[in-house]
Amino acid sequence: MYPVYIYYSDEDQAFIARVPDLPDCAAHGKTEEEALRERRTLA
Repeated sequence: MYPVYIYYSDEDQAFIARVPDLPDCAAHGKTEEEALRERRTLA
């Protein structure tokens, strides 16, 4: 299991869920929960 970091991006006006160990694995959403849910669909 990989750690997921969630943060708010002013530039994107969205929450970003990023997996640092997987450089191309990131997702965004209007809420933290939405970003995390979208990231799960990538795995």
